[in-house]
Amino acid sequence: SAPSSQSSSSRIQTIVVLHPSHHVYLPGCAVSGAHQLETPVGNLRVDSDLRDEILQLGQGPRFSIMKQDEDEHEHSGEMQYPYLAHILKQLNLLQHVKVLPIMCGALTVDQEVQYGRALCPMLHRPHVVTVVSSDFCHWGSRFQYNPMPSASLNNNSIGIGIGMP
Repeated sequence: SAPSSQSSSSRIQTIVVLHPSHHVYLPGCAVSGAHQLETPVGNLRVDSDLRDEILQLGQGPRFSIMKQDEDEHEHSGEMQYPYLAHILKQLNLLQHVKVLPIMCGALTVDQEVQYGRALCPMLHRPHVVTVVSSDFCHWGSRFQYNPMPSASLNNNSIGIGIGMP
């Protein structure tokens, strides 16, 4: 059963989702410009205050704002949102906790250090939780991989094979 919203999770105010950029070349990091993220489980509100704080950083690397079509087509962050909405809904926190997607592009080691230092004070806050998407899932027609029942099924077992385009 889901923990009570009276637990320590009730102190969470923001979930920052760091995810790689696959859809577009990005030489830095970009925050979502959306106000909410729609999922089949429930919509997630975006933390516009934290987004503004990041965009107004005076020193260090500059963050950009994702264009809407880039934000909508980037699957690495998108994979996390239904899970987060489901958990928050189970905890009765869907209306209380906000998210902030940050897309990380093709960064040099020096840039990784600079962006890490810039984000560290915000990500270290006790009311902020960070999710890092490694995006190990590449399936569907977009990636020329379509799970199909295996040709060698026996004893009612189900196998997954690679579908050819």
